[in-house]
Amino acid sequence: MSTIQKFVRLPNNEVIIFSNKIEHLAFSKLNPISAGFCVIDIDDKRVNCFGESHTLQLEADEYVDTDHATSQIFGSSSREN
Repeated sequence: MSTIQKFVRLPNNEVIIFSNKIEHLAFSKLNPISAGFCVIDIDDKRVNCFGESHTLQLEADEYVDTDHATSQIFGSSSREN
């Protein structure tokens, strides 16, 4: 079973993944451009991003965030999988 984590994506497209026990708002000073939740799928080598952050009032861009997070964690684009 995969654990749902939270994430924020910064203006430089860096994705920070963190525990779902931490509020997205803790990252507000980094000026995130999207935020939501994610699941790291080890078998498919993919990070699936979705949802939204109510505290930051930002939505996940599922396609773009998934691509950047997958590339950052697994070294390959989500489109390659």
